[in-house]
Amino acid sequence: LDLFEITYFPSRFPLKGADVHRNVSGRIQASVLDKESDDNLFALGFMRGGGKTTKAEVAVIWMTVYGHRRFALLVQATQPLAARSLKKIRQEFEGNELLLEDFPEVVAPIRALERIHNRARGQTTNEGEPTNIEITAEGIVLPTVEGSACSGSAIYVVGITGAVKGLSMSIGGEVVRPDFVLLDDCQTRESAKSPTQTEERESIITDDVLNLAGPDRSIAAVFLCTPIYVNDLAEKFLDKERHPEWKSQRTPMLTSMPKNLKLWDEYGDMRRAGLRDDRGTGDADEFYAKNRAEMDT
Repeated sequence: LDLFEITYFPSRFPLKGADVHRNVSGRIQASVLDKESDDNLFALGFMRGGGKTTKAEVAVIWMTVYGHRRFALLVQATQPLAARSLKKIRQEFEGNELLLEDFPEVVAPIRALERIHNRARGQTTNEGEPTNIEITAEGIVLPTVEGSACSGSAIYVVGITGAVKGLSMSIGGEVVRPDFVLLDDCQTRESAKSPTQTEERESIITDDVLNLAGPDRSIAAVFLCTPIYVNDLAEKFLDKERHPEWKSQRTPMLTSMPKNLKLWDEYGDMRRAGLRDDRGTGDADEFYAKNRAEMDT
């Protein structure tokens, strides 16, 4: 997954990832590839602004185009955020030349629709078989192509308070349910403040999301989250006493404190003074450039 990110989405991953970013990708990959465990649930506390949503959107593409999972579900905090993520995922299939080059069996039929999605009803392969592509407000069903690892696979994106319960699709008369769920920071600042809204979202995850695979099957899930307030949704699923069924890990923003805090204090005083006196941060920037090696240690 880490290699997939930087190979096919260079504009979305322009900087070299840190160990914490590789850890997130590795955790998602391990859960996606583990199809035998009955307890494949993992909550990962990750810093705000660290790229959770970008990783989540690319991860559902990765797990479907390689055929690792047949029905990937991405759950967002709100329906507008879900619609935004789905649009970005769809645009990758419609415009990413790198994906077209290496996954033509997936991308070429979608490109041939020229963004007129109702054309999919009459689209066939060279052998005359229907591709059965579906592009809706809820998700994308990838083309049915003989020999394709992801033939008929699906990516759906929903808001957590939307139509999650009982989600399924029909492919060639077969009812298919989600087999992997990626939860992307499923709380807003407003909901995180509210015990009632937090409990409602917690119940949706435990009662609805984790039962999407069906009554006799377990489902794999990764929850990428950022704690905002004490006892919010993220804190609840990172608490091993409250949810022992979820493995959890907190990823710090700083792996260690700087060795020379005195220089950082001096830099901070200089930066604040420049901003307060409307002189900007030039003096502080120059100070950092001069002392960068020691300050970065």
